Amino acid sequence: MMMSKALILVDVQNEYFADGKLPLPDMDEALTHIEALLTCFRSSRLPIFHIQHFGLTEGGPFSLGSPGAELHDRVKPRLGMQPPEIVIPKYYTNGFRMTWLAAALQGSGVTEVVVAGAMVQNCIDATVRAADDFGFKVTVASDACAAAPVTLKDGQIIEAATAHDVVLAALSNVADVRPTTEVIAQIEQERQYAADHVPWGG
Repeated sequence: MMMSKALILVDVQNEYFADGKLPLPDMDEALTHIEALLTCFRSSRLPIFHIQHFGLTEGGPFSLGSPGAELHDRVKPRLGMQPPEIVIPKYYTNGFRMTWLAAALQGSGVTEVVVAGAMVQNCIDATVRAADDFGFKVTVASDACAAAPVTLKDGQIIEAATAHDVVLAALSNVADVRPTTEVIAQIEQERQYAADHVPWGG
């Protein structure tokens, strides 16, 4: 059933954009795909969960009350949506750790989740693996996620695009990793199937 699928947007916050403390090279491009997912889930009336990270260091990245900790304007929950869009605060890498995300998903009858956001090698990786541990079927919208460059101990820098691809390739062991267009196409196909098979009352 269609309500069994939900969108989880992880840390789509100002800190990861150009004016933030931790700008990611491909965050603007990812945002375009995130918006497409939001439009699809909203029009399909499927549950949407916004994960909002808060840092524990005063004045550091994502510090409580700072502009960087705010959800990006283009993804902020819309009032009056049905079902309502839920914002869940977190303080650790894993979106399920010491949050009520699992309970909220289970309470909504969700069995499948689509994950997007930032950053790939930290909160996306941890949240996707935890979702799998909780028994959810997981899809990662690959082009709706952004990564950071990685500096190795010898000083070599792994570009963000490479880090993105490597981590998502590893996640394919526990999740279905596919581009946003394919994710949306599947949802639209499921919605059409549901519309064509509405049971008639007798």
